[in-house]
Amino acid sequence: MVQQAVISFDVPEVSLGPSIEASNGKSYRGTSDFYLSHSVPGNMFTGVMNIKSGQVDLFPLAPDRLDMIDTSWGQKAYSGPIHDGSQRLIEHPGQGGSGVVSHMQLVAKLADKNPDNYVGFTMLDVRSLRRSGAEWNIVNDAVSMLYGASRSLNSRHVKLIDEIPNNRDSNAEAFNHSKGSIGYHLPVEVKRHILTGIAEKLGSDHTWTAAIRSEMDREELSPNAYEIALAKKAAAISAPRLYI
Repeated sequence: MVQQAVISFDVPEVSLGPSIEASNGKSYRGTSDFYLSHSVPGNMFTGVMNIKSGQVDLFPLAPDRLDMIDTSWGQKAYSGPIHDGSQRLIEHPGQGGSGVVSHMQLVAKLADKNPDNYVGFTMLDVRSLRRSGAEWNIVNDAVSMLYGASRSLNSRHVKLIDEIPNNRDSNAEAFNHSKGSIGYHLPVEVKRHILTGIAEKLGSDHTWTAAIRSEMDREELSPNAYEIALAKKAAAISAPRLYI
């Protein structure tokens, strides 16, 4: 069964946070603007959104992570400037690895260090894939601009359920009164909200805005993603299997 999700918070308006003054005299609208402005195709960023303030923060992520995003889609290490002077990319230990996971490392860098106040995601610079044409179709379809997975953060705020609860005035009430299992993937609606919020705050003249807006047309980010998944599952069950 394809499950739906409830979340423990009302989704806030996206904010990019305090301005960052670069050494070249240019001002950036928070870490999202700073790193996306310096990103090249193949770069990866660990990201969080504060569920109280809506502030979205990014930080460069080393590409050799040992989990499901470790695929051969053309990822490369970020080589641009680091806004906090650390000169080190965040390294994610991967499933079963030792060490602090990437989202918790990022939260530790922020003013609000309470992990209960965040959800996490990973953002990938896939702009070259989207432009590459037919020869990249398989990779293009398999790689997302935003992965909404975080066991360390999202499992605090996402619950998978079979039925949406009735007569609940808020997401928190629905979350608290629903029976289900812990989830660590952000619902489609939250992923869309983060991406469209970033694009809106960056403005129409930013190099990433058009790419983010075109991403909204992908099936994985469709507002009808649940219905599409159910239809595909039903079709797969009813289709005969070829006997070889």
